[in-house]
Amino acid sequence: MNYEEARKFIAGANEKAGEMGIEAIGYLLDSLGHPERKLKFIHVGGTNGKGSISAYIAYMLANAGYKVGRYISPTVREYRERIQCLEVQNDKTISTMIDETSYLKLTNTLKQVYEKMEEEKVSLPSEFELETVLGFLYFLQEQCDFVLLEVGMGGRIDATNVIEQSLCTVFASISMDHMNFLGDTQEKIAMEKAGIIKENGTVVCYDYGSWSRERGEEDVISPVLQKVSFEKQAKLVFSDYRQVTKEEHSMNGIVFSYKERKDLKVSLLGDHQVRNAIVALEVVDALKEKGIDISEKAIGKGLLDTCWEGRFQVIRNNPYYIIDGAHNEDAARSLRRTIDMYLPDKKIACIVGILADKEYDKVLSYLAPKMAKMITITPDNPRALPAMKLKVVAEKYCGNVVAAETVEQGLEMIGKEDKEYDAILVFGSLYYLKHVYDYFSMG
Repeated sequence: MNYEEARKFIAGANEKAGEMGIEAIGYLLDSLGHPERKLKFIHVGGTNGKGSISAYIAYMLANAGYKVGRYISPTVREYRERIQCLEVQNDKTISTMIDETSYLKLTNTLKQVYEKMEEEKVSLPSEFELETVLGFLYFLQEQCDFVLLEVGMGGRIDATNVIEQSLCTVFASISMDHMNFLGDTQEKIAMEKAGIIKENGTVVCYDYGSWSRERGEEDVISPVLQKVSFEKQAKLVFSDYRQVTKEEHSMNGIVFSYKERKDLKVSLLGDHQVRNAIVALEVVDALKEKGIDISEKAIGKGLLDTCWEGRFQVIRNNPYYIIDGAHNEDAARSLRRTIDMYLPDKKIACIVGILADKEYDKVLSYLAPKMAKMITITPDNPRALPAMKLKVVAEKYCGNVVAAETVEQGLEMIGKEDKEYDAILVFGSLYYLKHVYDYFSMG
């Protein structure tokens, strides 16, 4: 195979894959000598914020002198981003995605096992399961000190849950998403996600209590995680937003203080980023308790250096062009608060595209009323909601909506009149944001 053929082999695996679970991936790992047992994992689950939290942790560990693997999805610019390594070189954090040569070599290894599985007529792995094992092999090849392993969907029967141990199990915010697979209530979804908690492990969680109180809701997530942690005899730590004693936001970043740490700065923007950062800080403290050397200097510089594309990211000024991957109700709520925080009383236009299996009506109910103009587009994805259908929904909440078939057409349309607005927001599915980077020739 060449690289493109290797990609097609992995991408085509879903056509023959068995039911979701860890049987097929277990067979793969048995055949390959269990590379995952030779790696040290920080396992990150949740609904929104997994990427930001794992990015903060990875950058802090890299600045402490470690080589850190990251397994993430979805990606923004390039498929190979989902398997990447971070390390500091000449005082700069360098992120390197898996190279095509390694991808091809490791896919050939997987293909040999896959063909054996076909011969034995056992349950075959999915695309995500093959990618997960490929990631394990690559991180071992690259001699990573730690691996930030993000759950794909849910937790209990997710392919990443094939690992037997983790240094820390981490939970970002948990909300309604993938209800057709995970359940139709927050409690059911939380129970599925809690399936990654390990016996006698360490668990660090988002502050669901204060988050729920702010929204006038009952916290139904914490009791589920407490119950499962108790059953697994795992140590459980919640971040505590009440101990944030300073929080100053500007378009240049956020300065905050948490517990004994004062005047920390992050470059990521958003009303939720301090909440994500304090989860990462609790994880770092849990790792330090296990004897892992992470200096306060590494913590401060790691937080400041953390980059995570597609999350309220300013990519152009005058007017601001901002991109964000908000695609479900909870993310839309957070984006609305972020807009109110950073762009109060500003005239905003937007380009929006959402997948058909997402809660697009609820997403628009939060965000469309803030828009002076909306341009709906069809994301480049088989699951995309057509622009005209999205336009019909958007018109319930905004009086000025037009449809453009592609994001490039939308950007051309708004570009002719962007000086009329203070900001242009491009949001919805992460899957089409690469086209925005390409449009502005951002490399």
